[in-house]
Amino acid sequence: KIKGSGGGAGAGIGVVPLGFLTARGKEISFIPVDKKTALTTLFEKVPDLVEKMAEMKNKEKGDSEKE
Repeated sequence: KIKGSGGGAGAGIGVVPLGFLTARGKEISFIPVDKKTALTTLFEKVPDLVEKMAEMKNKEKGDSEKE
């Protein structure tokens, strides 16, 4: 029979929510819980930036096909 030593260890962490992701149709939004920080502002702008970059890429592709 194996007997343990009875020792133990523990650690504590804290988790603070930054906000919530919400989906409405094809749109996904980030709703911050607390004051806006640079990080939450960045998260809010990422979808718009990705969409604009895709539009620019498609426009460039269309322009190059016309030549």
